[in-house]
Amino acid sequence: MIDYKEKRLQELLSIGITTKGRLTELRQTLEILEKSELRNCQIILIDDGGGGEFITEQEYSLNLTIKRYDKSSGLIARRNELAQHCESKYLMSLDDDSAPEEGSINEVIDLLEKDATVAAVAFNLYNKDKALTGADKDDYVSRYYVGCGHVVDVSLFKALGGYTSALFYGHEEIELSLKIVRAGYKIIHKNNYVVMHRKSNINRVVGYNRQMVYNAGWVRGTYLGFAANLIEIFSVTKGMQIGQRLVTMKDHYDGMLGQGETEKLTFRQYWRWKRSKTPSVA
Repeated sequence: MIDYKEKRLQELLSIGITTKGRLTELRQTLEILEKSELRNCQIILIDDGGGGEFITEQEYSLNLTIKRYDKSSGLIARRNELAQHCESKYLMSLDDDSAPEEGSINEVIDLLEKDATVAAVAFNLYNKDKALTGADKDDYVSRYYVGCGHVVDVSLFKALGGYTSALFYGHEEIELSLKIVRAGYKIIHKNNYVVMHRKSNINRVVGYNRQMVYNAGWVRGTYLGFAANLIEIFSVTKGMQIGQRLVTMKDHYDGMLGQGETEKLTFRQYWRWKRSKTPSVA
C-alpha cells in the first residue's frame, strides 16, 4: 500500500529524462529510481533519435511514459516536451546518467509549496571527479540550476515560455534563470538533496564548444543590457590566453548578433542575479 508521503509525491511530482544512445546508463538510473521514494511518480522518458534497442514500460516497476523519435530535435526541444507531457504540478529533471543519492524530496516539495516566489530548486550535484560539497550547510538563492538535477514549477515554466528551442543545446538553464529573475521569482539551491551525476562519455562534447559560446552570447545579448554584457564578457574571458580570448569573444559576439527580441533585465535585476551564488555543477 502507498503511504501518505508517497501518494503526495505521486500527485505533485513527475520525473523527466531525455536520452540518446545511452541505454546502459538509462537502465542504471531507472534501477536506482525503482528503489527510491520516487518509484510511484510518473517518469517521462524521451528518446531523442537514439535508434536501436530501447526499454519497454513492462521492464520496471515504475510508472513510465515513453516517447521515441527517429530524428533528433535536440536536448532543449525535448526538455520543453517533457513539461508538455507532465501531469503534475512539479517536474524533476534528471539526465540519463544522474539519479538522487540522499535526502528527502518531500523537503524540496515542501519548499515549493510554502514559498510561491520559488520557481525552481537546484540540487547538490557531484561526480567521481568532483567531490560533494556543502551538504551540511544552509540552502541559498542560486544564480541558476543545472539540467541533470533540479525541480521546476511546471505552470510557471510554461508561463515564462520554457526554453528557447533555437539554442538546440547549451545555456538553456541560464536563459530560463534570467526569465525567472525578470519575473520576480527565485531559484533555491537545496544542499541536503544530493544527486550523483555519473557523467557518461557517450555523446558528450569535450573541449572548446563553439555552440555553447555562441548560445551564451545569444542569451546575454537577448536578456542583458550593454553594461551587463561588458561585465559578462570580461568574466567569461578573464584569465584566457590572447588567442583563445579572441576566438571566444568572436563566437560570443556572433551569438549576440542573433539575439532575440524581448524585454531586458534592469541592471539592478542583473546585478542581484550576478551576485547570487552559483549552483553545484557536476
